[in-house]
Amino acid sequence: TSQDWQRVKEDVEAQIIPRVSGEETYLLVRSQGRINKEKAMRDLAMKRLETGLAKLTSQVAKGRIKEDKKIHLQAGRLLGRYPSVASLYQIDLKIAQDQKKTFVWPRKEDKLRWKQITEGTYLIRTNLSGLELSKLWEMYTQLTEAEAAFRAIKSELMVRPIWHHKEKRVQAHILVAFLGYALWVT
Repeated sequence: TSQDWQRVKEDVEAQIIPRVSGEETYLLVRSQGRINKEKAMRDLAMKRLETGLAKLTSQVAKGRIKEDKKIHLQAGRLLGRYPSVASLYQIDLKIAQDQKKTFVWPRKEDKLRWKQITEGTYLIRTNLSGLELSKLWEMYTQLTEAEAAFRAIKSELMVRPIWHHKEKRVQAHILVAFLGYALWVT
């Protein structure tokens, strides 16, 4: 419910999801900044896909593309170019009794509505329990900062990707990353 949401940052709110079973705690988080970003990305992809589908519809209607296989290949290429929104459309090639072909692509409004509702929302899973939401959020942000620092350091040292096969090398890697993080923080 809307009362369960707590503001953890200026444009971020979260809630603890009750455990069904197991040792894990879940945080459901939604961020206005992330909502705006995901909406802009979706809108752009939908606009571009719809432009391509409209062009294909016109080509089919004018008889420029006649073979079913070619029509399906063109549609497949378009959907492959915009996979994040491809599932929001029902693509169909209709053939009338006079063999006239019509390419249609109505939106799946229920899927679009679900995408809109879930934009900017994500789930965080942790094995920590019994902590306040604000403390869990603080720990999560520290973790993401540390991970970002490790990525930056490893990129600068050009030591990515790394696959260790021995425990001593894993420990050495963690030590170097931690020292780099400590240096970055100070």
